[in-house]
Amino acid sequence: MRLQFEISAGDAGLADPIPAEQAAALVERIRNRLTAAGLSVSVGSDEASVSPGEADWELLTPEEQDEGGFSYPELLVDGPADIAVSVFKRSVFFSSDPGFGDEQLAAAQVVTAVRALDGLVPVPADVTAELTERAAQLGVAADGSIRA
Repeated sequence: MRLQFEISAGDAGLADPIPAEQAAALVERIRNRLTAAGLSVSVGSDEASVSPGEADWELLTPEEQDEGGFSYPELLVDGPADIAVSVFKRSVFFSSDPGFGDEQLAAAQVVTAVRALDGLVPVPADVTAELTERAAQLGVAADGSIRA
């Protein structure tokens, strides 16, 4: 089940921009929540390119400006849903982009991950409603369990 949503730093109760130490602490809390929900999670990082004139350019350090972007922490969930949770300078971004595997299992994994995140970062009500409806069509309950 493909799903994407972004939570601003302010809506997540974080400083804006998110300082590196706050981002690292949030990544650890997210990892703990996802792991407690039964998901296998690895923590890594990725790179974002930012050009002069873009909104986030002024948030970059002089070194990041010289490099043309910044590194950000990213959590990757092992499984068919291909879930990534990224902590950018001004937001937390959730994405799932399953391939052609078991659609029901991927949907269950997405529901489980979103439920684990809710309360740590506020998941928008419309995202939760859409996810619950789409998952139900695939036989996945609101708690992420698969119905027979």
